[in-house]
Amino acid sequence: MNDEFYKAFEDEFRGEEEEIKRKLTFYTPLLKAYSEAYPSSKPKALDIGCGRGEMLSLYEELGFEAFGIDTNKIMVSYASSKGLNVELSDAISFLKAQESNTYDVISLIHVLEHLPFEYAFELYKEVFRTLKEGGSFIIEFPYTDNIPMGTIDFYLDPTHLKPIHPKAVKFILEYDGFIGVSYHGLNGVDKDPQSIGFEDAFSYTVAPNVALIATKPTPNKLFLEKLNSYKSLLNPSLSLNDVLYHASQNLNNKFQNISNELKQILDEISSLKSQNSYLSNEIENIKSQYSHINNMLTFLKSQIEMITRSKPWRIYAMLGKIKRKLLKKNLI
Repeated sequence: MNDEFYKAFEDEFRGEEEEIKRKLTFYTPLLKAYSEAYPSSKPKALDIGCGRGEMLSLYEELGFEAFGIDTNKIMVSYASSKGLNVELSDAISFLKAQESNTYDVISLIHVLEHLPFEYAFELYKEVFRTLKEGGSFIIEFPYTDNIPMGTIDFYLDPTHLKPIHPKAVKFILEYDGFIGVSYHGLNGVDKDPQSIGFEDAFSYTVAPNVALIATKPTPNKLFLEKLNSYKSLLNPSLSLNDVLYHASQNLNNKFQNISNELKQILDEISSLKSQNSYLSNEIENIKSQYSHINNMLTFLKSQIEMITRSKPWRIYAMLGKIKRKLLKKNLI
């Protein structure tokens, strides 16, 4: 492919240099383990496929003696113009010319997806040979966990061969003798885990890139312990499994909240039913008392009618009339 074209393609789709460099600071905790191990000298780093030189700049800022190689002459010229130590060279040819146990760190940032398997297989062996004991091999490439990346965006770059599964690379590196091989998702969009849903499994909440870190064995157990403690400070992005786990937990929490709300509503309905039952009983009691009072009134009315119709009452009523007449005539 035309070197000038690919430089322009990288500038368009890779991202701004400062943004790429910011993303590469993910490796800072790991790299500090080496820069702090050399108080009176500099650790050595090699960046294969250095491109515009973002990783080389990070190495130098952390106190490394950094060297980069690339097969694109325009990239090499550009990185060199920034004062970086670079060379136009094929990776395997360059490594075969190096002595064993030369570098503390070798990085391969977004290069692997451009390489045929047979070439990469040989490259791993040369990296292992030229690394110092306790040295780290860093590989970064698009992550198959990310569905948009693995199915769509990966194919934006016409020089990409095929998506790579980190488990396969991990197996090969362990087969070649590397230890402590681990991989971590990178560059995912930060999102509050409590707001993650299943739709995020199809977004860049899932890490679109993956970093694979391997170590060449060393008898220096203290350094390995320090290296592992620094690796624990890495801050990876969420994997697909992480996103699915959070989405599942959040869905379960929503169901639990709905269940609790329904239970509360049912309890309120039950309480209302209980109150309604009480009110119904009270109403029935009032009706019963009303019926009893009404019966009493009917009974009293019948008694009064019976008294007013009786012969003694008629005599008493007649005497009452006579008394009123006599009173009028002042006869009594």
